[in-house]
Order: sequence, then C-alpha cells, then structure tokens
Amino acid sequence: MDYKSSLKEIRHKYRGKWRTAIAAGCAFLVLSAALSFSGCRSGDQKSIGSADNIAAMSPSASEPGLGTVSEPDGSVYNYELVNRLTGLPFDSEELHNRRPVAIMINNIHVACPQIGLRYADTIYECTVEGGITRLMMLVTDYDKLTTVGSVRSCREYYLDFAANHDAIYAHIGGSTEAYTNIYERNIDDLDGMRINMYFRDPNRMSSMGYEHSAMTNGELLKSAIESKAYRTEIAADGKTSFKFIPYTEEQNSSGGGDSAMTVEIPYTSVHRPKYVYDESSQKYLRYQFIGEKHIDGETGEQISFDNVLIIACRHENRGDSYNHINVYTTGSGNGYYISKGKYIPITWSKSGVDEPMTLTKSDGSELEMNCGTTFVNIVDDSTLAEITIG
Repeated sequence: MDYKSSLKEIRHKYRGKWRTAIAAGCAFLVLSAALSFSGCRSGDQKSIGSADNIAAMSPSASEPGLGTVSEPDGSVYNYELVNRLTGLPFDSEELHNRRPVAIMINNIHVACPQIGLRYADTIYECTVEGGITRLMMLVTDYDKLTTVGSVRSCREYYLDFAANHDAIYAHIGGSTEAYTNIYERNIDDLDGMRINMYFRDPNRMSSMGYEHSAMTNGELLKSAIESKAYRTEIAADGKTSFKFIPYTEEQNSSGGGDSAMTVEIPYTSVHRPKYVYDESSQKYLRYQFIGEKHIDGETGEQISFDNVLIIACRHENRGDSYNHINVYTTGSGNGYYISKGKYIPITWSKSGVDEPMTLTKSDGSELEMNCGTTFVNIVDDSTLAEITIG
C-alpha cells in the first residue's frame, strides 16, 4: 500500500476521534467566551482549535502532553503518541511511549530463513566474528510476536545500537566483553542463559543444528520483562535516534537526492546484501548473500523496508582466537539515508555508548526520515567506499 493510501486509511479509521477532538475544542472556546463576557471571533477559533491543527496530532490524543512540539507552520505534532521506530500511530493507546525490545537474530546461511522478521519495526545488521553478520530486530508491539528466531548471543556494540532506541535487549549468552558491559552499564537485558524467554524448535534442531534452534515469542518476552520488573516506558528525556516527518505530512525526506533504485553492500565476497526499490509499494526489497531473496521463513514472503540507513563505524579485529572485533560506535562518521528511490549523504554522531545516535544532513540539520520501517546497515569505512548505488 502506498503512502497516500495508507494516510487515507488512517484518516478514515480515526475520523470519529478527530471530530470528537474538534468538538471538544469548540466547546472549550464557547465556555471561555461566556466566562469572559466577550464574543468569540472566528480568527481566534481557527488559531486554537482548527481542524488542521488537531489533525496534525496523533488522533487519540486528547491533550498535547509532554511530547507536543509546534511546527514552523503552526501545526502541532505529538511525537509521544507515535511509534518511535516508525513514526506511525499505534492502534492501541497502551503502546504509546513504550520501550521496544531488541532481539538478537542469527544470520549465518545455515540458519536461514529466519522466522518473524516481518514483525520488525527496525533491523540492525553488523559484522561479528568470521566475516558473518548478525541482526538485531527491534519491535515496539512485541505482544503480537508469534515465533521469532533463531535467537543468538550478544556482542557489546549491539548494546550501543539498542541504546539508540532505549530498548530492552534480548539474547542468549554473549562474549566476555558483552557481559562486562551488561553488568557495568546495568543494561536491561533478557538473557536466555538466566531467564526463561526461549524454546527449542525441533525441526530446526534436526535440519540446522542445536545452536540455531532457539526461538522466542511475545508471550515469553512479556513475561520475562514483567519478572525482571524493567521500566517499560521510554526514558523521561524522550530522546531516541530516529526523527520522522509527521505522518500527516508529505513524505519527501530524500526528495532532493540522487537515484537509488538499487543498493548493494559488500560485507564480504559471499555476503552482499542488496536492496531493490519497488515503485508500487515504495519499499526496498532485501536480498542477501549472493542474490538470495531475504524471506521470512514462516510466510515465505520477502522482507522489505521503507528506509535504509548505512552507517560507517571504525572496525578493529581484536586478534583473539575467536576473531572478535571492536566496533567503535561513539564519535562521528559518515553514511547514507535511502528512501523512495533516492539517497542523500548523512553524518552521525554519538557522545556516549548509552546515548542515542544523532543523524544529520549535509546542511547540518537533523535528519527527518520518512515514516515506516527501517533497515540499518553498520559497515566499516572501507566497505562504505565500495557500496554501489544506482
């Protein structure tokens, strides 16, 4: 479904709530006028309670709230009442301002296809040891998750990626450095080695091996979060890495960029993720390894994303027996933002491992992405130089 159709559906769905909000605004104006014994001028009504201003808020908002900001055109937009990972409104008010869960997902060839990736709001990909990559799937409405996996272990730089979104981090085991970071930084994590948050899929055990068979679901994750009594709302300062154009406005963040109908990222000679823009859906279809469709194994459908981010961070091999690497996530660097068939260069900065990454455009302004799902590819500088976009 394209953006205009999606917006039409959202407006139709919440038409009644918007009318209620408009009526309430008008009633407030009438009462104020009566109390002050003065007439209510039509200009005053428009500046306070116009349909344009109310429609720019999340449709379920009855009060502006902490997240309300005034846009340059005078409209009001409440970023607290949308999914911080997609910029789109939730179906349920219970999800407003909820912390997402970040789940470590296997991406070695023998363990593919993965299950449940279609539920992801955002996915991060980064190299681990041996030239393979691992995925970190973020989802805010984790209650809806059926089977997801296979779930794998932690690397410390993924904790930094999770911190970009104030996410609760789910994994099974981890490297020595990862555990050191979890303890020293007091990370809210769900570790399958220490808490019941996964099960084994017998079919995957027989066809892929024991280590590639650990799966989870929404019920297990929610129960584990409750048992740990973790904070479930976004931190009080409300700052996360993604900023979106309000979903009520035209989505044209990459409009002034160059053509990006295909994007190929050469992690290794045998793993070259590729994104192909589908004009009908306005999404990027993902391929990985060498030209293989990246599918969700439960549905057989190819996964796709509205936005693709490429972020270049310095990588360094530790030289240990496992060939573990360091990925330097703080400081600043370069990258690309890709959406709707166009791309623009961006820069990133991150002041500390537990602080959100900030994304800026070439003019120094903060990047406002188009609403929708996002795939984030973390690469080193040499890989960034070899990416092909056309």
